[in-house]
Amino acid sequence: RASEERFARMFREAPEAMTLVRAADATYLDVNREFERRTGFARQEAIGRTSLALGLWHGPQEREAMLRALQDKGGLSDLEFVLRRRDGALRHMLLNGVSIEIDDEPCWLFVLRDVTEHKRAEEAVRESEQRFRALVDLSSDWYWVTDAEHRFTFREGEILRRMGIPPEDDYGKLVELGQKVIDFFAENALEHERTGEMIERIGLVNLLEGIGVEIDANMVATPRTHPYVR
Repeated sequence: RASEERFARMFREAPEAMTLVRAADATYLDVNREFERRTGFARQEAIGRTSLALGLWHGPQEREAMLRALQDKGGLSDLEFVLRRRDGALRHMLLNGVSIEIDDEPCWLFVLRDVTEHKRAEEAVRESEQRFRALVDLSSDWYWVTDAEHRFTFREGEILRRMGIPPEDDYGKLVELGQKVIDFFAENALEHERTGEMIERIGLVNLLEGIGVEIDANMVATPRTHPYVR
């Protein structure tokens, strides 16, 4: 008796939405307070009805996946589905379930966790990455990210492809190209002359030929106008 009371109290006060469902007909025997808050349905409205009758399933295929998992595996583990609230709002949920017996009657105990905000955060990151990728693809520059040991962890840009250096290629080619630029600058730059000033003086074609890069008509004709690194 005491254990039943503890279970009932834990069920009601659980921080996640929980439901107790009769296995024979899938009707709700009980739901907790968090279920009421998450779905918008009061406890009295849910008891004696099914999730299908309440219209909680946004996609029927998700309910079919739940039934198959219950039949094949005897339980559920992080089944993702979209829940439709009473007010019509959609929420992304993870569903877990185990088989139990209540008064010798087979039942299912389900726990529903709302992951909507997590899904939105993932989508925001994905959209941000897509925007960055579009920017890189459209730019004539190249972009890179290095780790604490100055190793490339990301490198991309149209200029790399024009130079014949695939983004996934070994970064040693980039180091080699950089060294060629440094050597060319050391041999050809005047005292106190900046890189951009040297290019303007000798011409971009001479620079590219000097470092062994094939000339592409799409390359810029003159350096950019903002300050250059010495």
